[in-house]
Amino acid sequence: MTIVGDASKARFIAAIIDNIIAMGIMFGVVMLIPENLPAIKGILIVLIYLGYFVVLEAFWSRTLGKYLQGLVVRKLDGGPSNWKTALIRGTLRILEVNPLLFGGIPAGLFVIASERKQRIGDMLAGTVVVSDKLKWDANEDQPSVE
Repeated sequence: MTIVGDASKARFIAAIIDNIIAMGIMFGVVMLIPENLPAIKGILIVLIYLGYFVVLEAFWSRTLGKYLQGLVVRKLDGGPSNWKTALIRGTLRILEVNPLLFGGIPAGLFVIASERKQRIGDMLAGTVVVSDKLKWDANEDQPSVE
């Protein structure tokens, strides 16, 4: 069975929403740190930004942006995301969605070009981003929409 992820504008919109939320939380917290602690600020910037994605995907298999767009992260067997898959996806975000390394262009190109519509983090984690209406049935060749 070949599961194909979502490469629609819903995924793009979810990414924009998530980046706005993650950056808002990040800047809100970092502003509370004194200016004479730049190393702490730098570490918190990375940890909070990535933590937003990792924690939400580990607990709920989706971020707020994905929720608002009706999307969810699923393992290729249809199971929910977990800490392992969320950490892999989150860590690869450093390369794929880095404003210093062409922003989200690498992630977008992989989603568009890959057979399953996955970014590199999805490929390595064995996940896809799909509609939350998609249901897996072990007896079926393909998942079905509710």
